Amino acid sequence: MNAGAQAEVIAKVLGTVRSAGGTQIPVDKSAMTVASVLYDAVFVPGGTKGVVALAHEGDALHFINEAYKHCKPIGAVGEGVDLLAQSDIPNASIPGVKNEGETAAGVVTARDTAHLDDFAVRFIAAIGQHRFWERMVSEEETR
Repeated sequence: MNAGAQAEVIAKVLGTVRSAGGTQIPVDKSAMTVASVLYDAVFVPGGTKGVVALAHEGDALHFINEAYKHCKPIGAVGEGVDLLAQSDIPNASIPGVKNEGETAAGVVTARDTAHLDDFAVRFIAAIGQHRFWERMVSEEETR
């Protein structure tokens, strides 16, 4: 599915990262030199080893939390949903943790990677909306 988005791979250091299947993927930016505010959306891929490593990286969790705070679309698939659960995103706003396939406040997930086409359609739609300002309203109401 080609919707015209340009993705960048961000990792702890420049070089390459290895996919679960062993493919070397070039890293575009180091986490030390970028912030989520520079991006229109954030996608967290699955993969047990990668997600376990990211869960121990304060910078990775900060990147996700910052994107959420700035009302940006966030997508996660497979084990990537578990990383969202460890972030500061309220559990009620993480569809897929309790209810597979829902989209709420710009957070789009698919724990079951057999449905990635549906995920892609929903995530592209979220990116098209650009921001989810209702997050600010709900955050202010909770204070």
